[in-house]
Amino acid sequence: VRNRSYMDDIQRYETHIHPVLGEMNMPDVRPIQIQKLLDKLAKTHAPATVNHVRTLLHRIYEVGIRYDFVNTNPVKKTERMVVDNVNNRILTPQEEERFIEVCLEELDNPSVACLLFSLCTGPRITNNCQVKWEDIDLENNTMLLEKTKTNKQHLLPLSDEAISILQKMQSQRAGPYVFSKDPSGLKPISYPRSVFTRLCKKAGISTTGALHNGREGFPAKPVTIHCLRKTNVSRLLQKYND
Repeated sequence: VRNRSYMDDIQRYETHIHPVLGEMNMPDVRPIQIQKLLDKLAKTHAPATVNHVRTLLHRIYEVGIRYDFVNTNPVKKTERMVVDNVNNRILTPQEEERFIEVCLEELDNPSVACLLFSLCTGPRITNNCQVKWEDIDLENNTMLLEKTKTNKQHLLPLSDEAISILQKMQSQRAGPYVFSKDPSGLKPISYPRSVFTRLCKKAGISTTGALHNGREGFPAKPVTIHCLRKTNVSRLLQKYND
C-alpha cells in the first residue's frame, strides 16, 4: 500500500513468480531456483522487466527477514541484467494502419480498446490501464493524468479518435474504471502485454518476446507496447513540422 505501483507488483507476482515459486516455503527457495526463473524470463522479456521481477523478489525476502519468516535473502546471490532499453522503433504508417484495423475488429475487448486508446493519446500504457471515468471530461475533450512517472498531474487533450473509443467504452460502462474486464468495473485491466503480442501477430508486426515473423514489407526490428506512445508523439511532431 505504500508503493504507488503496487498493482504492478501484484501483476508481476501473479504472472511471473507464483507459477514457479508460489507453492514453495520461503526458506526452501535456493538462489539457483531464482536465477533459473530470471534466466527463463530473459528469453521473452526485456532486461528491465527481469530486473523488476528480481527487485520484487528481493523486497519480499527483505520483508520476510523483518518479520522472521526467513533468515537470509537468496536473491542477493543472483545477478541483475544489464539494461539497454534504447529503442527508437515506432510503427511505420503502414504498420499503424494495420494495427488500427485489427484493433477495430475487437474493440469490445477492453484490453484491445486500451491499446488503441494509447496509440491515439500517448500516455504510458499503465496510466491508461488505470484511468477512471472521473478523470475524463467528455465536454471539454480532456483527460487528467493523476499518477504519472514524475508524480505530476497532466491535463491531456483528446483527439476525435480517442473520444470515439471512450464513447464505445461508455456504452458498456459498469464501474469507475474506463478499461475493465471485471463485470462490476471495480478493477482495471491488467497490463495487456499478451494482448498486444496477439494483435501484432494478427497484424503481421514483429514484436519483442514473440516467435512470429513480421509481414513482408514491414520492418524486422520488433516493437514494444511503449512504441505506441512513441508513435503518437512522433506523429504529433510530424504534423507540427508540416
